[in-house]
Amino acid sequence: LRILEKSKRKDFKLNEFIRELAGEKNVKGKTREVAKLAPRLIREINRIPVKRRENLLETNVLDEKRILENAKSFLKEKFGAQNITIYTEDEEERYDPKLKAALSMPCRPAIYIE
Repeated sequence: LRILEKSKRKDFKLNEFIRELAGEKNVKGKTREVAKLAPRLIREINRIPVKRRENLLETNVLDEKRILENAKSFLKEKFGAQNITIYTEDEEERYDPKLKAALSMPCRPAIYIE
């Protein structure tokens, strides 16, 4: 959400945002990954309709797991699945044999169908 907020400013500078993130303790040592991910995030954010971006900022919540949990019955019907299991990217016990989690990003979850 923070990158969403900052990206709407006219004076937004990606390199300054990356430096700001690099100083956070949960990001330390991952500056290269952040530098690689940030431009992709900006592209994805720019694909989101303006009204949706405003709603995300207004509610200040981006709980993708809850959204997908609420859509389980739709997903079961759509894919003819008996079981749908939803994991967050940081759950160590997640089942991810095709390593799709590495492709996910905010507003663009990775989905593995078996």
